[in-house]
Amino acid sequence: MCTNGLVVKSAGIDDIRVRHSGRASLIQEVIEGSYRIIEEAPKALAQVEQWQHLQLAPPEQEILAEAALELRDSALAVQPRAILAPRRWEDGSPHEARDLWRTMNVTQENLLKGGIQGHNEQGQRRRLRGVHSVDADTKINRALWVLAERMAELKG
Repeated sequence: MCTNGLVVKSAGIDDIRVRHSGRASLIQEVIEGSYRIIEEAPKALAQVEQWQHLQLAPPEQEILAEAALELRDSALAVQPRAILAPRRWEDGSPHEARDLWRTMNVTQENLLKGGIQGHNEQGQRRRLRGVHSVDADTKINRALWVLAERMAELKG
């Protein structure tokens, strides 16, 4: 998980789970899980590096954002371009080519933090709410990772 809450979900990277219960073995399981994360991290970092070299044209970015919007359970109609609007200047403009990694991160941040303008069924302007559920956050992040993997396959 990154500082913005990104969860890595890949067929080539093992799932690591530690159940949070009062068992005596909890500390040992956390330590073992930590070592497994250290072992798996180079795979995820290699994938990220590959994605940083895959440029997406604006229409390709919009396709990714449109698919990502389907991951959110929201009654608001939100334009894919709104999800691509960067919150930081270093994330670049949504109107120019941007790499897959940066596109996915901007999309992920906007989906989870919310604040993006949309319209409800009555046509009134509303803002997309942030995701505050751990389950919803994890589900969206895993699906975004898979979406980015598939985009990389198409581009590669």
